[in-house]
Amino acid sequence: MKVTVIGAGSTYTPELVYEMCKWPGLKPTEIRLMDIDPKRLELVGGFIQRVLAPEFPEVNVILTDDRKASLLGTDFVITSIRPGGNKQRVFDERIPYELDLFSSETIGPGGFAFALRAVPPMVEIAKDIAEYAPDAWLINTTNPAGIITEAILKNTKAKVVGMCHGGLTILPHIAATFGVDMSRIGVRYAGLNHLGWIMGVFLDGKEIPRDEVAEKFASEAERLQRDVEFIGEPDLFRTWRWPLWSQDYRAFTFGWREIIEETRAKGRVRAEDVVDIEVAMLDYMSKGSSIMGLVEATPGRGGSKIEQTRVFGPGGYAPGVLTCLNSLANDKWSVLAVNIQNNGTISDLPDDVAVEVSSLVRRDTIWPFNVGHLPPEMRGLVQVYKAYEELTVKAAMTGSYEAGLKALAIHPMVGGYKTAKTLLDRYLEAHKDFLPLWSDRDR
Repeated sequence: MKVTVIGAGSTYTPELVYEMCKWPGLKPTEIRLMDIDPKRLELVGGFIQRVLAPEFPEVNVILTDDRKASLLGTDFVITSIRPGGNKQRVFDERIPYELDLFSSETIGPGGFAFALRAVPPMVEIAKDIAEYAPDAWLINTTNPAGIITEAILKNTKAKVVGMCHGGLTILPHIAATFGVDMSRIGVRYAGLNHLGWIMGVFLDGKEIPRDEVAEKFASEAERLQRDVEFIGEPDLFRTWRWPLWSQDYRAFTFGWREIIEETRAKGRVRAEDVVDIEVAMLDYMSKGSSIMGLVEATPGRGGSKIEQTRVFGPGGYAPGVLTCLNSLANDKWSVLAVNIQNNGTISDLPDDVAVEVSSLVRRDTIWPFNVGHLPPEMRGLVQVYKAYEELTVKAAMTGSYEAGLKALAIHPMVGGYKTAKTLLDRYLEAHKDFLPLWSDRDR
């Protein structure tokens, strides 16, 4: 099996590639690492070659900055690009912060700004995949995953699935809450990227009564006395009941103002921490040759604790990416929350948009589980965020100031036209070198 990684200079790539080689049944024969930055590719790619050589000498690792060459004859493509790097991400998050708003690389106005930079090149990559490797699946991890997936679906013929960790990394927490092994737990999950909801929890294939689930979550929140991952306040679970947020309920719905206060107490946004972490990772990769050494050298990473315990492989996206890859390649059936075309899965959304739902993944096939109509408290949020995502895709693909302004103005976390216009104008100035569609335009 031949696998191409585009955006291979990402600091996320080494764990992904290493775990790919270890994953039972995958056995890649050739891994093509492609990046447009030759120095970054040589540094990260060289580290990967040193890591793999002792344990997996049979795996041929190729470094290239030629996208066409990296695609010809490949079986799968994994993408993780970041136009402008993490230095531009600082603008994505710092500009809203200065306006008393919260953002990340996916959530809030920061997700919008990242999409403006990432959508056009991701669509071009997908067009190349459709031309040079038409049978290959594209597994995208570039954020914002839902928006990127939708842009590719609407503008190319590539076979694409978007991966995020929202519907996956909740499983260890649910298993711990119920005191059982994670292999016994399943969830029915539906919504959008970073706005996903738990529609059902299953133990050994049998659905657990919803009142029992809500009370278990409430008791766990009381025990922890703090917010951890998807665990929220006890009162939330006892009064809201169902459906339950599976990730980012504070950031994406009713708690983002509290997060702003936490950020102010730190005096810096997450992106600034990420820049420092990246420097440390690249420094280690320039001379090191161990995955665990890399993990230990960067304890500030979000997934580092998971990576150190190896309970569920590496943190972040890799477990989902590799489970999906294994199922598509080897017919090892799995149920995963993935970003895929709606096609009637959620009755309250257009057919051509991307949704994040539990799906059956098997060889060369992904079947989303039908959701039907959403309950009103979920439907209202999902529909307004989907409208924002549709407008963001249009703005990113056309350079339309009107579409960009509308996208931000209707975003529930922005709160109005004047703030939306300030955000858009400041983003266009901060990212002007990475937004060719927006240059020399009238406002």
